[in-house]
Amino acid sequence: MHESSGKIVFSTPWFEIEEMAPAVDADGSVRPYYRMNTEDGVMIVPRTKEGDLICVRQYRPAIGQWTLELPSGGMDGDESMEAAAARELREETRYVPGSLHHLGSGRLMANRVNAVQHIYFAQDCVLAEGASAEAGVSACLMSAADLEAEVASGRFNHMTVLGALLLAHWRGFDVGIGRTAP
Repeated sequence: MHESSGKIVFSTPWFEIEEMAPAVDADGSVRPYYRMNTEDGVMIVPRTKEGDLICVRQYRPAIGQWTLELPSGGMDGDESMEAAAARELREETRYVPGSLHHLGSGRLMANRVNAVQHIYFAQDCVLAEGASAEAGVSACLMSAADLEAEVASGRFNHMTVLGALLLAHWRGFDVGIGRTAP
C-alpha cells in the first residue's frame, strides 16, 4: 500500500480507508476527508495473433453486475509492472503475450484513490498450454465489429477500459476502434 499521512480508519487485505487533514468547503465549513489507499495495478489491452481483442467477463459485487472489461489486477510485492501484466493476462485469460508494450500510466479516481494504473498492450497473444483461468473470470474474444456493437449498446461501459483502448489506438496499435464514426 502507499504510505499514509493520516489515520487509517478501516483496513482490508485489498485497501485501506485513510482519514486525511480536514477539508474546508467554499462556505468555510470544515469536514473530514477520506481517501482509499491501495496497491498500484496493471491493465492489459490484449490482441490475439488473429487480431481479436481478449476481454474478460466477471461479476463485480460493488455494482451487482457482470461486466465486460480488460484483464487487470494488482502487482504482487516487488513484482515489475511488466511481470504483473503478463501474470494477470495469463491468470485471467489463459493467454500469454508475444510482446508487451507499456502505453502509459495514470490515476484512477484521483479525487479518492491514490493508486496508479499502468496500461500495457499485449501483442500476438496465444493460449498457454495447460493453463487454467482464475475462478469467476471468463475470457472472450471480440472482433472489431463485436467491440463496436458492445460499446454502442452500452454493455461495454467501463470508462477505464475505454480509456485504455483509446490510449492504445493513439499509440498506434490496432485495437479495433477509430475505424468508423460512433
